[in-house]
Amino acid sequence: MSNIDSSKRSASWMVLAAICVVITCLCLAIWQYRRGVEKEALLATSDTAVLDINALPMVNNESLHGKAVMLEGRWVEGHWWLLDNQVVQSKSGFDLLLPFELSNHALIIVNVGFVPAQGLREAPSDLPSVASLTTTFTSILKTKDLKGFTLADEPDQNPTFPQLVQFIDSFFF
Repeated sequence: MSNIDSSKRSASWMVLAAICVVITCLCLAIWQYRRGVEKEALLATSDTAVLDINALPMVNNESLHGKAVMLEGRWVEGHWWLLDNQVVQSKSGFDLLLPFELSNHALIIVNVGFVPAQGLREAPSDLPSVASLTTTFTSILKTKDLKGFTLADEPDQNPTFPQLVQFIDSFFF
């Protein structure tokens, strides 16, 4: 009799564990589906028209998020930051952030792309240099969700490497 009770209890625990796994997987599936719907809505709202950034208000306007803009100005030499904890094609590294002075003298931060880390969490030694020449290019504005997921309290957590930042903070830059 005792042997039957213990097998019923273990079967009950396995059924309960299976139900918990199924519920967790369903919740994750719903979360991914909602993310996909949000992404599609964002892509649907972004039109193909390229806006002139000089004609836009230079305040943090979330309605401009995802809009294509034409940037005209020059790169600010000697200033750069590496956004930590980026992964591209299973390689860890950093996003290179550079200040760009618009033709109306406003400053913005431009993410110019991924730079792979050298060795174990070492900063790259061969960062590209930028000339202070006037240039024009098209970019996508990101005006919200700049911090993203991070465990850091401050954008700069490394006193020996101040150009390494943990998240984008416009007041910090």
